[in-house]
Amino acid sequence: MTKFATSTMPRKGMNVEDTSQLLSMDYALNLMNYIPKRYGLQKRAGLENIFERVGANPITLLKEYRTGVWVIGYAGKIEIYDTNISTWYTLKDDFSAGDGFDGDDYGDYFITTNGVERPYRLSMTLAYDTQTANFATGLKMTGATSGATATILEDTDAGATGTLTIGNIVGVFQDDEIITDSATGSATVNGVLVYAITELSNAPICGGIKIIGARCFAFRLEEDQSAVQFCDIDDGSNPPFDDWNKSTAVDEGGSANYRNAGAARSVVQLGPATVVFSDNGFYAFLIHQLDSAGTLKKIEVIQNYTEDYGGARGAIETPVGVFYMNEAGLWQMVAAGQTDVPMSKQQYLTSTLLGSKYFAGINQTSADLVHDVNQNCIFITCAKNSAFNNLIIGMEMDLKAFFTFKNWNINRFAKSGQTIYGASSIKTSVYKCFDGYADDGFAIGTECYYEVPMNGLFFANQLDETYIAGLLSPSSELSIIYDIYNLDGDFEAAKETYLWSANTGSSESYDEWGSAEYGSAFGGAYKGSDTDGLVESFAGGSPRISNFQRLRIKIKGEDQLPHILTWMNTKITQKGAIKRRNLVKSD
Repeated sequence: MTKFATSTMPRKGMNVEDTSQLLSMDYALNLMNYIPKRYGLQKRAGLENIFERVGANPITLLKEYRTGVWVIGYAGKIEIYDTNISTWYTLKDDFSAGDGFDGDDYGDYFITTNGVERPYRLSMTLAYDTQTANFATGLKMTGATSGATATILEDTDAGATGTLTIGNIVGVFQDDEIITDSATGSATVNGVLVYAITELSNAPICGGIKIIGARCFAFRLEEDQSAVQFCDIDDGSNPPFDDWNKSTAVDEGGSANYRNAGAARSVVQLGPATVVFSDNGFYAFLIHQLDSAGTLKKIEVIQNYTEDYGGARGAIETPVGVFYMNEAGLWQMVAAGQTDVPMSKQQYLTSTLLGSKYFAGINQTSADLVHDVNQNCIFITCAKNSAFNNLIIGMEMDLKAFFTFKNWNINRFAKSGQTIYGASSIKTSVYKCFDGYADDGFAIGTECYYEVPMNGLFFANQLDETYIAGLLSPSSELSIIYDIYNLDGDFEAAKETYLWSANTGSSESYDEWGSAEYGSAFGGAYKGSDTDGLVESFAGGSPRISNFQRLRIKIKGEDQLPHILTWMNTKITQKGAIKRRNLVKSD
């Protein structure tokens, strides 16, 4: 009996949980540095180093403050790097040692914390002298020479001299130029733009910061690791987040906690609920308003208490719910549920095909997640049998397909618009992700590995022919490697190996392996894919492997070139049944 087994590539991603010899070829045993698409497998793009500091200190905070201006936290330092003018600013270099930094931006301000000191607020200031008329906050300011503009947020006025805290900056103010506001304010610039850092003296010492709406949430508090405390509602005056008093007044701060959940790692918003993921569970609460004898008051209403695996740091909000990670895998939460309605819980384990064993050796201490809208993927950075983050786990959201990236040592993800950036886990470097087809100058190795199901599990088989199709770069060379289980059930790696290239064909053992360009009869739509410079290639060969029980195919490459795998066809002839006489009758 002859069988033609056609694979449109493992577009459903990795499946390491089910029995491999029974798997459809829609699933891979390993999928490294490929992203599954409906049209096949696309080699991922690479990393470009965009700025760095000398040293091997991992970055624990990376956030864009304003366009092209980044806040970076590492080794007891908070610094700013302005990519627009390639300039570093050190704001504070003597933070106490902690587990790393966290922070979030809020308009023209940024709040950061390190877990052992009170949070700090970052802002942009410009000093002035020879003032002839007072400035007014909220007005637009213009430089007479530079034409630069900004909004005046705060004015620390000492008479003829002072300092303006400014935001919404367009252009570069020049030293000694006259600045005026849109009313009567006027003075002369004394120096250049300075980034200021100020302690929030009323805020609690905390390990995490999350800004939701007009409130700042501090979590993993020194006094209660499970707790979240939030400040008063921002009323538009500057600076924000100075008042952390807790009361029942609707515009003031409050708190919530769940000690059984352990240390809080992430705080996210899901609809009206604030969800707190902790080491041993999660809880959700609402900041609810009520009318008490004609006076509006607020109360923190707990929606859910759950004790389970909890969630690691880095949980993220997306248009289809919250994604978070724990020892069981990657979860999607679409609703927070209610304590009195157990069946209302709406969190789903998305990584069931990887299984819990896959995550057993993963350290999630520095885990981080990012939602890539352009590629419709969730990416997780974590540490696999390593002291530092060395593995990216990805999920294509439409296909629910899982895959991995190797050689991306990313400690934190960040976004500028829809562009993804990564901060290194092994040195003080920041990368632009998915840029070019090299990893900081090094080749990208790819591997797609899957098993071809046989007509039966107890027959000898013979491999006669193979055909493969895809889009290759003119200089691409991919290895097609055939592993087998022989008739005794023993694994034999690399029984045959062939080479596939865009324009020429060669083989270790057979001369018919070749390739050619092909048209619409074999092609298809590659919507959303960059196919510039790629050549459609249809190749075939005759490996001729006899007497095997099972067959696995591995497609490997290592270069700085893009390619797409679309389909592979394997011709297999079934031979006689394999005789087994090793079951012993029991008395």
